[in-house]
Amino acid sequence: MKIKVIGDEFTCLGFALSGVSTTVVEGEDSVSREFEKALSDNDVGIILVTENEADLIRDKINKQKTEGELPLVVEIPSRSGWKERGKALELIKRVLSISV
Repeated sequence: MKIKVIGDEFTCLGFALSGVSTTVVEGEDSVSREFEKALSDNDVGIILVTENEADLIRDKINKQKTEGELPLVVEIPSRSGWKERGKALELIKRVLSISV
């Protein structure tokens, strides 16, 4: 199974340099179209979406996270970092039962 990254140019460049399939997107239509393509690709097992782009299609992201099976959708920070650092740390604490 493959990993697919959907995000801004800087984030995608970093992943592409390591050999991961990436798609640079701008705007809600582009993000939505590429997300749907990735969902329908049977070879994709994990979709990494930058937080800013995920916010543009929040309903689709949440639906896949809660109702979908594969691919797994994981939000990652963009180059500017997490918008809500506390939210990320709280999730880590809750999921892993550790303090960060």
